Amino acid sequence: MSHQVRNTYASLFSGLVMFVLYFWRISYLFEQGRFEGAEAMSLLAKTFLLMIPVGIIATVISMILFSILFAIAARDGNPSFVIDERDRLIELRALRWSYYIFGAGFICSMIALAFGHTAFTVFNLIIGSLMLATIAEGLIQLAMHRRGY
Repeated sequence: MSHQVRNTYASLFSGLVMFVLYFWRISYLFEQGRFEGAEAMSLLAKTFLLMIPVGIIATVISMILFSILFAIAARDGNPSFVIDERDRLIELRALRWSYYIFGAGFICSMIALAFGHTAFTVFNLIIGSLMLATIAEGLIQLAMHRRGY
């Protein structure tokens, strides 16, 4: 398993965990009625902004742990960290599709706003499209590596 594939698995794992935690936290706050007032969007933004550094730290830790676990499982004391041109092209193709998915989600959220949905709903649609784009990027990278592109 290449270094890039290990990093993709780690990013997918940490991304899924972070988005599940975000939506779990938002649903908890919503059930408490914390989004009924003037401070609702501020609380939503603070929750999301808190998740950014936590997500970065979680991604770095998961990449390190995945590399260690792979080295132990493969009994490889000197794993390769080489990223070749094919890996870079795969990453760029997956990133392009990620942009398409996020862009479509953003446009859908603007349509929802135009039809009278609340800012809370629109913000979470944007975050949801970000989540789908992130997951799709990782899955596309894994599929392209598997196919040998």
